[in-house]
Amino acid sequence: MSAPTVVRGIDGPDIVDALERNQWEFIRGFEAVPGVEVVDDDRCLRVATGVPSPLFNPVLRANVAADEVGALVDEAREWYRRRRLPWSWYAGPASGPGQIVPELERRGFAKVTEPPGMAADLAHLHELDAGLPVRVERVDNRRKVDVWFSVFAPSFELSRAASAAFRDLILAGGLGDDGPMRNYLAFVGSEPVATGSLVPAAGVGGIYNIATRANRRGRGIGRAITWALMREAAELGYHVAILWSTAAGLPVYRRLGFVERVRVPTYLGLGS
Repeated sequence: MSAPTVVRGIDGPDIVDALERNQWEFIRGFEAVPGVEVVDDDRCLRVATGVPSPLFNPVLRANVAADEVGALVDEAREWYRRRRLPWSWYAGPASGPGQIVPELERRGFAKVTEPPGMAADLAHLHELDAGLPVRVERVDNRRKVDVWFSVFAPSFELSRAASAAFRDLILAGGLGDDGPMRNYLAFVGSEPVATGSLVPAAGVGGIYNIATRANRRGRGIGRAITWALMREAAELGYHVAILWSTAAGLPVYRRLGFVERVRVPTYLGLGS
């Protein structure tokens, strides 16, 4: 994964671009896996991972004039229809100049989420409350991948098919430093209680897949693994960590110094 210029702070004009690009790398990082398809040209960036969940098959960027938006939507819809995949459309600020959102809404696309993209300066990491003491391990073999999914899949309510396909994708992408993302497990004693992933790309450390077992929530475990991944990003030389928050995660991330920098409305792709 290439390492562009490291983003130095969370207040500059480059942070929004880094948030979007890191998210792109999280998804398109599996491009080397057989069967994963990526279209990346001057008109759009879209990915088909094969995982039967719309958020794993997104249009990530669209750069066409206003009079070409409709044709691009038709093209994307047909592309995913032929692959029989559920899909989605991320309408972030990198898209334009044509107005994507009005066209999607005119056609009846449903907005399923609009997550806040957040960023935190890592300079004062040692001053933060790291949450409940946990042991964090890198996922570096198949057995740990299975344990990781035993925590992650129920938390995100993935179907059995989506979970199996995502697991296969992670294994095919590789578990080393050159893989699409680095996955981690948090333990309390011998019990695996939380997951997280780090995507070092676009000049920032991207934190994804934070999940805590249902019976362990509200005890600072989510904060603990997030802090551990922030520390990992800092040790890799990054000055900024980014993430995309759920509504439930906002209080946790704000206590760790994350501040909102952008929102990206996400629409569910229409079928045939």
